[in-house]
Order: sequence, then structure tokens, then C-alpha cells
Amino acid sequence: MKICVVGYSGSGKSSFTYKLAKHYQIEETYLDKLNFLPNWKLRDQNLKVSMLENIVYNKDSFIIDGNYSNLVIDRFVYSDKIFIFNFNRFKCLYGLIRRRIKYNNKTRNSMT
Repeated sequence: MKICVVGYSGSGKSSFTYKLAKHYQIEETYLDKLNFLPNWKLRDQNLKVSMLENIVYNKDSFIIDGNYSNLVIDRFVYSDKIFIFNFNRFKCLYGLIRRRIKYNNKTRNSMT
């Protein structure tokens, strides 16, 4: 199964992705991890694209979480299912505040 999860920050994408990955026993890919190196340094664009292409073109199944427009390649074309989290801004703001309180400067799963 090939799945993409997209949506606004704070909408619950990463939590949903984590649960889907556990349920289907598929390794999840968080685009935040592809985009950033430690200390929030940006990874080289060509390397990011190459890493994502390897997942999309060479794996029998994947779950990809994230919105990066510069990393679209063909991930949506190759996906069997696409989940779009299109919640209102207040729900997303609540999600961001809750995440900030929960992690309190600790790194969350989708960033390690």
C-alpha cells in the first residue's frame, strides 16, 4: 500500500501517519526529516529529491507525511491513497499549542 498524508501544520498528520504505519506495519517517511538536518539546517535539494525518489520508485509500500511543494515529484501519482487534512485554522492552532506543550522543547518522532 502506498499512502500520502498532507495537510496544515498542527492538523494531526504526523500522529495519523504514525498510527497508520503501526497498523499496516509500513515504514513511515516524514518529509521534515528529509528536509532538515540536525539543528534545523536544510539538506541539499538534490539529495532530498533523490531520497524521496528512492522511496517512491523503489519501495512496494510507503507512507509519506508532509507538504513540501519542492518534493512533490510523483508521490501522489504513485499513491494508492491520499489523506488531506483540511481542518480550520483554529483546530490547527489548537494542535500546534498542544504539541508545543506536550513536547516542551523535546524533539518529536517526525523530526528524529
